[in-house]
Amino acid sequence: GVYRQYREYARDFDVAIRVVGNKVQGADDIAYLREHVGDDLLTWVGQSSAVRALEQGRQGVVLEEQNEAALGQMCAEVDARTKDWEKFQRQAVEFHVKNARSWANRATGEDLEAQVDPEFRFPVAHAR
Repeated sequence: GVYRQYREYARDFDVAIRVVGNKVQGADDIAYLREHVGDDLLTWVGQSSAVRALEQGRQGVVLEEQNEAALGQMCAEVDARTKDWEKFQRQAVEFHVKNARSWANRATGEDLEAQVDPEFRFPVAHAR
C-alpha cells in the first residue's frame, strides 16, 4: 500500500521510485515483493538481531552481512544518481504544499504551508 501511495505521489514530480523490502524472512517474501513492485525493487533487508540489539542499547554489535550488502546497494544507487538540488528543493516544497492543502492542514488544524521558508536553500557544497 505504501508503495502504491508513493508511486501515485511521485507521478507528478518526475521522481524515481525504488523499493527496499523490510524485515524480509525468505524467498517467499522476495517473490511477493517482486510480484507487487516489479523492477522498482532495489534490494531488501532481513530481520536483524543486530538492529534489535542496538534498539535495546547493546553496543558492539555487527550488522548481518546480507543487510550490510543491502545498505551498500542503497548507497551506491543514491550516489550514482545525478543531483539537481534546485529541482529537489522546488519539488520538496511543491509536495509539502500539495499535501498540506489536500489533507494535512485539515488533519492538524494548522496551516502547514507556513512551515515553508522561501529563503531556505540546501547547502549544495555539503550535499552528497
